[in-house]
Amino acid sequence: MTAITPELDRVYFDLLRIGLEHPELVDFPTTHDRSKARQYDAYAFMIWNFVETVFDRCQGWGWSKRRLRDTWYPVIAAENARQPGLVQPPAEPQQVQGTLLPIHRRALPYAPAR
Repeated sequence: MTAITPELDRVYFDLLRIGLEHPELVDFPTTHDRSKARQYDAYAFMIWNFVETVFDRCQGWGWSKRRLRDTWYPVIAAENARQPGLVQPPAEPQQVQGTLLPIHRRALPYAPAR
């Protein structure tokens, strides 16, 4: 676990810094500007990919995995609250396997009620 936590911290810090430097990427664009929508989609995908990686690394038994869950599940819940579209099932049922829907159902004890 020692190498995992600093790596996750660094990547998440970098993602947060991008969001601070470009706040327009953090919230879904309200205009119909395709360029802004693509930029938002790219940033949202980076966050989604990071959250999936964190979730994968938290799986398993033992105190180290529990510590990872205690540290990172609140972050997953915060990202879910900020970008709830990340855990919504896609329109096409065959694409469900690639979404974060299982995280929303099983692993977010800290997730706000909807």
